[in-house]
Amino acid sequence: MKGQISLETLFAVVIVLVAVGSIMAAVAERKSSVEDTEEFLEQRDFCLKLSNDINSVFTNGDGATVKVSKTPYNAFFDGPSREIWVENARCSMPISSITNGINNSFVVSKGLLQMENRDNTVYISSNCIINAPVYAETAASDSNISKVVTNLVKKDDDKYAEINVLGHKDENNKNLYQGNAEVNIAYLRLGQHCTQSNLQELLDEYQCKDYDEDVGVTKCDIFYNENVIRDEFFGNSLYEEYDIYIIEDVQNSIGDNEAKILENETKEGKWMFFSGRFGSSGVKFGINYWTNKGDAPATVKNYTDEFFQLDAGKQYYGTKKNMAATKNNSVGSYVQIADFKNNYDAMSRWDYGDGDVYFISDICEDDIPDKLKLAIERIIRLLNGGWLYAEFELVPLINALSVESSEIGVSHKASDASVYIANITYRTTGDWKQVCSGLPSGVTEVSDNCDLQGYSGEEELDTIVSFNTNEKGSTKKAYVDVEYIRVCYNDTVNVP
Repeated sequence: MKGQISLETLFAVVIVLVAVGSIMAAVAERKSSVEDTEEFLEQRDFCLKLSNDINSVFTNGDGATVKVSKTPYNAFFDGPSREIWVENARCSMPISSITNGINNSFVVSKGLLQMENRDNTVYISSNCIINAPVYAETAASDSNISKVVTNLVKKDDDKYAEINVLGHKDENNKNLYQGNAEVNIAYLRLGQHCTQSNLQELLDEYQCKDYDEDVGVTKCDIFYNENVIRDEFFGNSLYEEYDIYIIEDVQNSIGDNEAKILENETKEGKWMFFSGRFGSSGVKFGINYWTNKGDAPATVKNYTDEFFQLDAGKQYYGTKKNMAATKNNSVGSYVQIADFKNNYDAMSRWDYGDGDVYFISDICEDDIPDKLKLAIERIIRLLNGGWLYAEFELVPLINALSVESSEIGVSHKASDASVYIANITYRTTGDWKQVCSGLPSGVTEVSDNCDLQGYSGEEELDTIVSFNTNEKGSTKKAYVDVEYIRVCYNDTVNVP
């Protein structure tokens, strides 16, 4: 009897426990459902707030802004569908003209959100602002003809700016800093070939100054008398610091020892332009040279050179006599650019070791300074087979204290795997700065990001993305889908 009662009691207890468990599970489920509903409603409310903010910024016109700090959720904005998703909540937008700077479908992470009306497009971002270029152009390194491609690189939309990439004969000029940036030029002058206006036409763009020992080497220095050339340029081995030499009628201030130094430097991959009297007659850079053999006029030949380009048939130097001249002595790379009437060469070029040498009897005649300036520009871009230049007007975060981080982004592809980004450079004011180099491309699109070292919040910024190919002597193509600058700011103002 006792055993039977105990069994019945145990059975009753089990039934009670099951009932209580079921009730508790139902309560928990109900509570979870209520919490999910409450969270969904919060997400829905936030979604509607974002939609209302977009409407307010759009209707208030160009320049209107809204800033929201401490946003609780990630938000996905879909411009083409005019929808906003906040987690599981969806709401509609009054407009489709939204962007994060380069896309019209994007996610803004929780934390901070800013909206701004720019020309009736609402730009939406976090504390990191994405800026598309306001102007962009492309060109190949041997062309002065550029193509405006601004609309092709403003958006991540599979519409590409096309860049011709020319493979040059060598990559021997290893000292040249690519991207129109730091290439040091030394200009040595004693003669009176060039007037001040000639000099300005040739060198002003490179901000050339008379060498000052208190300042030291700059990107373009003029060594203007025999003492400075002897004591500073050669005596202090400053010649090692320069990549391009331009020598104007230095007469006898350069002796055999100094000429040998410059020959050795040029062999290592530098560029030499020399004119007029260059020490005594004899072999210079492996070619026969005379100080006084040429009788003008000099006539430009039908020649080919990718850097120094004159018009065939044009004549220079009038009826001058006894001008400096060269003559080939079986150097295979020698190119006769112009010859005097007595068959000596007034202008010529040839390879010397890993370097290049140009001889011009008088560099300041007629349009030669302008042609030489263009040659230098092409040389500076030698390793850049083709390039994309872009200008940015950066819009900062409202009331931001300082820049937290910054980067340049490029999405690109190429006609084949031989094409690569030689480097990326930028400037705000002053000199160009290289931020990355040697980035591979390919037949499928890749995206690269490079930190903008040294950027501190300036509102105007220029960039050059330079492409090259490993296949010298060939023409390839690079394609850029989008380029942008992304700047993240330290926020200082808390707003609702």
